Amino acid sequence: MKAVIISAVWCPSCLIMIGRYHELREKYPDIEFLEYDFDADKEAVAEHKVWKTLPVLILYQEGIEVARFIGEKSLKEMTLKIEALLNGK
Repeated sequence: MKAVIISAVWCPSCLIMIGRYHELREKYPDIEFLEYDFDADKEAVAEHKVWKTLPVLILYQEGIEVARFIGEKSLKEMTLKIEALLNGK
């Protein structure tokens, strides 16, 4: 599984989500975690089809997008989705 977050330093919700994202990274060391800045990483932002609303957390399994969280989400909500995906649900 791969988790990608796209955020910006000027976005208050992004700063909150980055903290939660780092908690997920510590909890799930077997997941590949990637971070992109909305302003600095334009190619990656376009590749992941992020146009306006931030932050965006995208989960991929075997190269296929399986979940997309847009805006500020709770750590619990993201953890439940990751657990469900890891358990094949």
